[in-house]
Amino acid sequence: MSGKGDYEFEPGNYCLYQISKRCPPGFDKGYIVWDDENDHNQNSRRGRVPFGTYNEDTKVHFCCRNDSSASTPIGLPITRPFYMLRYTVVVVVVVVVVVVAVVVVPVVVLV
Repeated sequence: MSGKGDYEFEPGNYCLYQISKRCPPGFDKGYIVWDDENDHNQNSRRGRVPFGTYNEDTKVHFCCRNDSSASTPIGLPITRPFYMLRYTVVVVVVVVVVVVAVVVVPVVVLV
């Protein structure tokens, strides 16, 4: 949220729902898409919702930053509501070990 009178969010490890076409300084854009049911879709929206597309499918945008530890305390605004989401990238490495057994069967040839 940048602009006159807007809060400058501190460095950290978190995401916010995007509320306009731009993310605040220091944040990267992201989004998630739900492939909604198409035949009898009764989606509706009321009130203030995150920036996105709300039709046959739902696309919600968010702004994330990862420039400080998630365990470092930060100050937060109290003048207007917002949603904060966890942004800790977890890398899972799966190691698959394939064991190939070679079985030698002795063959006896009788002559």
